[in-house]
Amino acid sequence: MIVIVLVPLLAVFGVGGLIALGSVERRVEARMKEEIALIARTLRAPLARSLEQRRDNSLDRSLRSTSQISRVYGVYLYDASGTLIARADQSADGVSPAIASLDLEKERIGGTYRSMDGREVYSYFTPLTGSGGQNVGMLQVTRRASEIQDYLADLRRNVVLIMLGIFALFVGIVLLGYHFAIGRPLNRLAEAMDVVGGGDVGARAAATGPAELRTLAQRFNSMLAGIAERDAVLERERAEQARLERRLRQSEKSALVGRLAAGVAHELGAPLSVIDGQAQRLLRGAEPGSKEQGMLLGIRGSAERMATIVRQLLGFSREAAPEHRRVTMQRLVSLAAADVRAVFEKQSAQFEVVAASPEAEIDADEGRMREALAHLLRNALQASGGGRVRIGWQQQGAGVRLFIENSGRPIPTQDHKRIFEPFYTTKEPGEGSGLGLAIVNATVADHGAEIAVYDSPLGGAGFRIDFPGGDRA
Repeated sequence: MIVIVLVPLLAVFGVGGLIALGSVERRVEARMKEEIALIARTLRAPLARSLEQRRDNSLDRSLRSTSQISRVYGVYLYDASGTLIARADQSADGVSPAIASLDLEKERIGGTYRSMDGREVYSYFTPLTGSGGQNVGMLQVTRRASEIQDYLADLRRNVVLIMLGIFALFVGIVLLGYHFAIGRPLNRLAEAMDVVGGGDVGARAAATGPAELRTLAQRFNSMLAGIAERDAVLERERAEQARLERRLRQSEKSALVGRLAAGVAHELGAPLSVIDGQAQRLLRGAEPGSKEQGMLLGIRGSAERMATIVRQLLGFSREAAPEHRRVTMQRLVSLAAADVRAVFEKQSAQFEVVAASPEAEIDADEGRMREALAHLLRNALQASGGGRVRIGWQQQGAGVRLFIENSGRPIPTQDHKRIFEPFYTTKEPGEGSGLGLAIVNATVADHGAEIAVYDSPLGGAGFRIDFPGGDRA
């Protein structure tokens, strides 16, 4: 700012000031000289008459009165031969600086600087003409050269001081203007950059100052907004990629377990049918209430339980293509509730439906999702011990969130992630196969949704399913 703007401006201003000062000095000097010339021209006519008529008293009075003028140093009168005949000056030592005689033919009419008895004076000569037009003498009016030079020196000094003051004022105004108009907005922009550089990408620069700086701040803010938007897009893409990777791993695991389950179910199905059939035939010949009848009933119960596990294995290994269509949450929940209503009534459990968004819809395979919800409701009933079970849903932006809660015991936090793994169960040995929630998780994943466990406000466990919004391709 100082080198590029102030120094050139001050140089131009200084050169211009010096040129103007020189012009003013010349005009002032010319005016001071003109004052002497005016006095000489004013005295010319009366002195010529007095000199022609030999009136010495009148000449003496005119010269003395003229010498009293502050601007006049001395007045000198020469006759036609160029001899000094009268004078009046302000010489303090009494030594006359006059010229004793003049060569009237060679003397230049007008003003000039000259030395008179060692003194520098400005002299103005004007001829005196008589009534007949003849030359009767010469008038010399002088002014100290030092007086003119001192006046000009004072003028130069005052002008220089004024220029210096203007210089200082100009520099102060420019620097203050720069500080408030440019410096402070730039500092704010730099501070915003430091904040962003420190990791706070949400910081924004204040759009203040001149139009150029406001535009710069707005462009900076737009750049940050663009970066933040791109970061958000990348974060969403990373989250989606991570979700897809989890689904892929889960699908691969489910496919592997499904193939194993299909093989096991195929191998166990026929022997179990034989065992159940043989036990049933033996029961026909057993006496009621006998020990043999109790043992055979136990065999049939175990066979039925194993058959249930086989059916679950077959369901887990099923790879039928899902048939998605638009279905309301109201319908899905009603169908699932109808499937378990008899069980709830048998145990006198309290069942509650909370429909926060009755018109909410999702894309779903109605049959599979109905089975998944019914399984979650049966698990909730079993966990509540005949207490309270609540199912509900609500709109979440473009998507829908469904929840099932019970009043039993919550699931330990360390089991929240593992509970959906095949063959993992928190139930007592012999009470569960660990395949039910794995099947539910696979069904939810096939719908592009996510299922999670949390501690229910009712005191037990809660299952939350987040369905995505929009139509599925």
